[in-house]
Amino acid sequence: MTLSVIKRFFAGVILFSAALLTGKCSDQFPGDLLLFESILTFSLKVYTIPSPGSSGVYLNQNLSIFFNDFMVSSSVNMQTSEGACTGTVQISKDNFSTCIGGTISSVDDRLFTVTPVYTLWDDSQYSIKVSTEVQSQSYTPILQNYISFFNTESMPYRTNLQLWYKANAITGYADGAPITTDWPDSGPNGWGAAPAFSPTFTASAIQGKPAVTFLRAGSNRFTVTAAANGFTNATSGISTFVVFNISNSADGFIQNSFDISVGTSIGPSRFNMLRSAGNQHRVEGREDDTDTLENVAAGAYTSNVFTIDTGILDYANNDIFLYNNGTLIASNTSLAWSTGYGTTSENTDSFGMTIGCGSSYGEFLDGQIAEIIVFNSVLSASARQSIECYLSRKYGIALTGVTCS
Repeated sequence: MTLSVIKRFFAGVILFSAALLTGKCSDQFPGDLLLFESILTFSLKVYTIPSPGSSGVYLNQNLSIFFNDFMVSSSVNMQTSEGACTGTVQISKDNFSTCIGGTISSVDDRLFTVTPVYTLWDDSQYSIKVSTEVQSQSYTPILQNYISFFNTESMPYRTNLQLWYKANAITGYADGAPITTDWPDSGPNGWGAAPAFSPTFTASAIQGKPAVTFLRAGSNRFTVTAAANGFTNATSGISTFVVFNISNSADGFIQNSFDISVGTSIGPSRFNMLRSAGNQHRVEGREDDTDTLENVAAGAYTSNVFTIDTGILDYANNDIFLYNNGTLIASNTSLAWSTGYGTTSENTDSFGMTIGCGSSYGEFLDGQIAEIIVFNSVLSASARQSIECYLSRKYGIALTGVTCS
């Protein structure tokens, strides 16, 4: 037995004895006891957070790696951008065909924090690999590659979900390619949105995630002919969330730019989310049987900055609410919604729904949409905030009116 091994053995005995004598093995000396384990077993152990098999992991969560021995910090490394997997620490959602980029910082040469460059993808399984090439300061070897996995969160609330279009559900397109197939509906109804005049796919628009790009000059849009029927049973109201940006906020003073529009201009099921001609956030719906289109608008857009707009039409209580990044920015609580809401004859509109333009195929959007979520009910404050927090974590958009866990 070499002198260095003997020294390591007695160092471990001293650490272990100190822990026993103080009676604080569990809280004062967890790292030292793990170090003692490595000394006695001559095997490097790896522990990760999230723990193996975890589910519902937040999309903006940092990851932790803990070793039972002091490490050579430079040997614990990872790639800084997404691509082919390199480094001794690899994190992948496609079985290590590619890996995410990030940075690694060391607290005490045993605990390392991994900060991904971008937020994680929703509803995905990630694998973590720590290779045998990591080195401990005492030359304790890792006997084989360490591999664990965890599953990320998905959209947290789905009761009365009607439509869900997220750009990361669009697959098979290179960056900048025109979209020629339906935008998949990730909700329960499967109402794909048909493209017209070639909206394009942007592979990395926000936090490394895609968006659909719309050009006003190109009349880019999607249509969903069945969508209006989805609001037939919306007797209480409609709640809609849109993650998008405006390419040029200055041109908002020329005309409206619609994110989504349901129904014709005189249809009883009329509902719109848009940027108004005054460059304001705006939500609107048809108020009564005289074809009055009621709306609230406030705030201002900044060019090329993604934002989360939430619009709620509360038919039962004659209210309309507009939130931006979690903060209520406009409301009207003295409306008189159409008396026909909630009946098939009133809410069925053969026009359906458009994405990226108004109902008459005008007032086109110059900008990008990353995600649209529509419910045919009025969500509670807690349900609304849970979705806003999910979108905030997914796209790295700070909320000002909501505290997320």
